[in-house]
Amino acid sequence: MAKRALVVAFALVAVACSASDRDAALKSPATAARTAAVVGHERSTVLALLSGGARTALARLDARTLRPIGRRIEVGGGGSHAFSPNRRTLVVASAVVSGPSAERGRSQLSFVDVRTMRRKGQLELRASGLVGAILWSEPGRLVVLLDDPPRVVAVTTRPLRASSAKGLQGRVAAADAKAGRLVLLLAPARSIGPSRLAVVESDGRARTVALREILSGWEPVESRRDPYAMRQWIPGLAVSPDAARAVVVPAGDRVADVDLDSLRVSYHELSERVSLFRRVSSWLEPEAEAKTVEGPDRFARWVGEDQVAVTGMSYFRLRRGDSGASRAGLRLIDTRDWSVRMLAKQAAGMIVVRDLVLAYAWAQAEGNEGIGLRAYGLGGEERFHLFGNKPVDWVEAAFPYAYVPRDGGERFKVVDLRSGRVVARPKPGLSVSIVEPGVRRRGSSQGFVSAQGFVAGVRVRSCIRAVPQCRECDDSRR
Repeated sequence: MAKRALVVAFALVAVACSASDRDAALKSPATAARTAAVVGHERSTVLALLSGGARTALARLDARTLRPIGRRIEVGGGGSHAFSPNRRTLVVASAVVSGPSAERGRSQLSFVDVRTMRRKGQLELRASGLVGAILWSEPGRLVVLLDDPPRVVAVTTRPLRASSAKGLQGRVAAADAKAGRLVLLLAPARSIGPSRLAVVESDGRARTVALREILSGWEPVESRRDPYAMRQWIPGLAVSPDAARAVVVPAGDRVADVDLDSLRVSYHELSERVSLFRRVSSWLEPEAEAKTVEGPDRFARWVGEDQVAVTGMSYFRLRRGDSGASRAGLRLIDTRDWSVRMLAKQAAGMIVVRDLVLAYAWAQAEGNEGIGLRAYGLGGEERFHLFGNKPVDWVEAAFPYAYVPRDGGERFKVVDLRSGRVVARPKPGLSVSIVEPGVRRRGSSQGFVSAQGFVAGVRVRSCIRAVPQCRECDDSRR
């Protein structure tokens, strides 16, 4: 199900909602439908990246029919992106695909006025590497994260120029951004080991702290069957709306809580274990051959004021050297007492749209069932359940609509999140990726491409998130 050249694993651009928005989102579907006027005006258009062949264009689409309206702007491959603080300008990163700069592995930034749909400028970065994340929280200044090894570049818009890159040690395993801070979970460069947390401020300054009890990373596994076999350990990372705290959730029952101002770290035991596998040593010291990737992969996002939603997959070996996988389910962690509530046992992916968590699961093999699309509120109550037990590959959203793809993103079902009903079934004909603020794709959210060239947390099934040397990513979606 090819969709775009770059694939993810983390979401970065969040939209703050007012108290009235939050209250309206917590109502039942029927009440929410009656109070739609309180939530806001009916959305008529969305911004999206349209992919066809080797070209990607930014366009404004009708929110229900997904038909293009007005001008289109070519933006290279269409990778990471972010809105300016006033949301009038969108910056889209893409790899340079021809000439000496392409040979050096450089990226470029395209700036587009989203009101007039006209290009405002373009900047080629002198440092090599794909753009993994963009933090744009101050007028006239943004921060760009480059990959492998991770480096931070500060960019000014007047004049349009970039500073020299500042290196960070390790490899990015997870990322999240809130309130002018980009928070990165850094794994060892070539192994699984203790993590570090990096806090990148809006001026490009970075501070780090060791997380000695949280393992992360990737390492090769000797295998006669697969020379690219890898072992991984990927925790989830969630940052609070005010960027004061970060919670790191591995595949286990012990999580890290970090004060992002002081970088003080505390560890907590969850009252319900979040791991479906207790034999951690079987991933760290294998007894048999691995196939492509093994180990846990978690994704987390903050929900409301005090809760963290976490989901993902765990990949493991079978005795004869084949691989298997198990869904981690969707759990809600209360950071006030570290209690855990299971919401959907078979969930593997999620996005967060305002105060709603949308859970789903893709098919792990031909004929596998999913869980349809399930929406949950802050209290863990189920708001609606659509599509029965059908698999869902990924979900995109621009409130009040969620977009559930079919045929690799060339057909969609449009869900009204206020009523929990399908309101349209557009067939745009091109691959469509919504880039409105506030999107969480599994997240995909939008805006993070990892150190190995995937867009944070969204579309990797066989290759899982970010596996170096992975040859056969099937571009399936989280």
